[in-house]
Amino acid sequence: MLRRIQYFQAVVESGNFQDAAAKCHVSQSAISQQVKKLEDEVGVPLLARHNRTFSLTAAGAHFYRRSLFLASLLEQLIAETRRIDAPLRPALRLGYNRAYLGSELTQAVAEFSASHPQADISAVSGSHESLYLQMRDDALDLVVNDQRRVFSSEYNNLVLGYSALHIEVSSRSPLSRLESVDIRELEGQPCVLIAAKSEQDEERLYYDLSLGLRAEYQFSETLAEARLSVVTGRAFLPVDVITPASAEEEAVRRIPVLRNGEAIRKAYCAFWKKGSGTTLADAFAPVLRKCFPE
Repeated sequence: MLRRIQYFQAVVESGNFQDAAAKCHVSQSAISQQVKKLEDEVGVPLLARHNRTFSLTAAGAHFYRRSLFLASLLEQLIAETRRIDAPLRPALRLGYNRAYLGSELTQAVAEFSASHPQADISAVSGSHESLYLQMRDDALDLVVNDQRRVFSSEYNNLVLGYSALHIEVSSRSPLSRLESVDIRELEGQPCVLIAAKSEQDEERLYYDLSLGLRAEYQFSETLAEARLSVVTGRAFLPVDVITPASAEEEAVRRIPVLRNGEAIRKAYCAFWKKGSGTTLADAFAPVLRKCFPE
């Protein structure tokens, strides 16, 4: 029955038997027969057939929806069973900069986990310095971070792409009507940075001295907390944008920050130790690079 349910799901999702058969690598007549046998087992028609098309019956719509939950539970059961048989699963521990808000890392993890289902993948965010220290101390296998140091020969240093500095402001703020802002115009303005207490001096120095922002800084420990300061109009939030968001949150607007009319850009890289003994980091890096724009 499980295989018949999978065929039925493919028919519903493809919209026709021909495409569903190709997706399942069986003949059209075979998938049609299996769906009919499924209906016989369930005892009610799941599809209302109309010449070469079909529509879901009310029972079929219910069966399809509930079957997705069944499929999800089955995948979890298989994963749990594999973990019992192989408790020491290969691990890939990732770190990423808190200022990075792109979707490229998420996309890469999704692709990599599909091709490496046995891998135990975890991710944490942190400041530039905390991520470097965790990687140095072998607490992280690979880090996605902005480049603030000269490349070290101890690490693999893979340039993924170049970010452009933006600020997030409340859509109700007068600043939201600007198409861009010069970094000097932000001097003395309230600015929220995401940093733990132990990281605040490091982040303040970076934005003050390296970027020349010289704002009035306040700190939040999480992105959600920082966004509250933004949407309530108490501060702006500097963020690194690599791929422009397709649909920004209505309450927030991102504005490019310029210096002398030019975008403020920096390299985002993947860093991992050479000869660290983990092959997962080596395998993950090219998948991650592919997800970043050229």
